[in-house]
Amino acid sequence: MRSLLLPVLSSLLLAGPARADSIALYADAGAGACAKPSVPFQVNTVYVFHTQATGAAGSSWRIENTSGMAGLGSTCGQLVISGDVFTGISVSYGGCLAGTFPICQVELLSLTAGPIPDCYQLNVRGYPGDTPLVSDCSDNETPATGGFFTFDIEGKPCWDCTTPVESSTWGRVKAMYR
Repeated sequence: MRSLLLPVLSSLLLAGPARADSIALYADAGAGACAKPSVPFQVNTVYVFHTQATGAAGSSWRIENTSGMAGLGSTCGQLVISGDVFTGISVSYGGCLAGTFPICQVELLSLTAGPIPDCYQLNVRGYPGDTPLVSDCSDNETPATGGFFTFDIEGKPCWDCTTPVESSTWGRVKAMYR
């Protein structure tokens, strides 16, 4: 048992900490809400943020549009290496960034005025592949989580955003309860 346990523990320690990077979608430029009502025949803006970055130089991802809205286009403040937000995009941040920061602004047009289903979603997916990728400051690509955005058409609650988490130590957790 001991001979099996030692290699497993060693590999876990050498693997390093898991990345918390996420490519997320928000209703406002302050990254506060992940859902909003949609007004028929009006432009709806969604903001793409890189959240919980631990040191990132770029990312690759796409937005899966199951919202029933027409994608009008996007504006990205960073250098876009290739593609667009709906088919797949690779974005360079122009330096090594940490924390939460905006990547792009996406505009969609609601094309229906009648009764429509309760909720429509946009989902961040990988490009290429299924998982969004983040380039760290040494240009190593690592997987990131992809968020989603909900257009709450009838004012009903749909789903909550992902809950942000922060890295911590056991000592910090214990200190909260002293």
